[in-house]
Amino acid sequence: TDQRRFLVLEGIYRATGQVLPLRRAIEIKRKYKYRLILDEAVSYGVMGEHGGGLAEECRFSHLSPDVEISVISLEHALASVGGAVVGDSEVTDHQRLSGAGYCFSASGPPFAALAGEAALRLCHGDSGRAARKALRRNIEAAVRAVGKRLGVLAK
Repeated sequence: TDQRRFLVLEGIYRATGQVLPLRRAIEIKRKYKYRLILDEAVSYGVMGEHGGGLAEECRFSHLSPDVEISVISLEHALASVGGAVVGDSEVTDHQRLSGAGYCFSASGPPFAALAGEAALRLCHGDSGRAARKALRRNIEAAVRAVGKRLGVLAK
């Protein structure tokens, strides 16, 4: 079958904070035989038991056949620069071999890799879980406060 059709979605929409209904998106991608590219730039580090983003929150692996490609930004949750593309070897080999002429392909600075690696260790540990729990409490409090101020019922 032709695999050149893509459904490209954000885990958390940066402009609105709305969370993608991932299970519904996967149903649609299966029905129409698309590949799913999930942008986890905002959700990575914030959602999921270990900060693995929306895919982890919904119990999908970043290497599952349901999410063919995940794009992760290091700037938001991992206090570094750059990003990563996660997918199975077929997808990543194709990207590496055919995309080199279209993107900057020099290695990033070593400090950025070390900062990202250290942030991943923190994100996956107890301090990361505590930070995500505090973040959720703060989000809920902010939503209630804004709703009260605007005179609307906040979820």
